[in-house]
Amino acid sequence: MAPLVPARPGFVPSVASNVLPDGRVVTNPAQPEPPVAKPPVSNAAVKVARGGVGFLAVCGGLLMLTTFITAPTALTTQLITINIRKAIFEHNRFG
Repeated sequence: MAPLVPARPGFVPSVASNVLPDGRVVTNPAQPEPPVAKPPVSNAAVKVARGGVGFLAVCGGLLMLTTFITAPTALTTQLITINIRKAIFEHNRFG
């Protein structure tokens, strides 16, 4: 005789029934669901990585923006300096 297994009150275990060709019904306890596999990386780590990538993208964009502002400023300063030198040498006024 099979050993008795205590069950929780009001709990009915699910069973799978098979009907044999001769009419007998055989019941087997249902197999439990396989545990859900955890992802190899936690959600927090994924969020931190995405934040890091976003931060690097912003830094790169700001660096490019700074370059685009600095380059015309340097060009304008150089043109102004050349024009001032040209005007000084044309009028022979050095001070």
